[in-house]
Amino acid sequence: MKNKHKWKYDDYSKWSHMLAMNYTRDQLNEKLNDLEGLSDQYAKQHREAIEASTSMSSNSMRRAHSRNNVSSNYEELNAINNAIEIHEFYPEKCMNNWNNPG
Repeated sequence: MKNKHKWKYDDYSKWSHMLAMNYTRDQLNEKLNDLEGLSDQYAKQHREAIEASTSMSSNSMRRAHSRNNVSSNYEELNAINNAIEIHEFYPEKCMNNWNNPG
């Protein structure tokens, strides 16, 4: 059966490759759920930091920190989602296959 996914395995990031090789699909889904819960929290903190600013320089470190949390959370969510896709479309490259060959 031909792979119907549009991405080649090498098109995924090295981070997604590593996640797929080191975590089972269930573990990845658990991590994804945890991060999705943090997304709302980080977005709220970022919005509050922006609203608390009275000028470009006030609370700039707080705004930067909250923005970094939002960005890194998004990047990790993306990597985990891609790792889950790797599990779906390239199971031979994943954790379950390494533990249960054949």
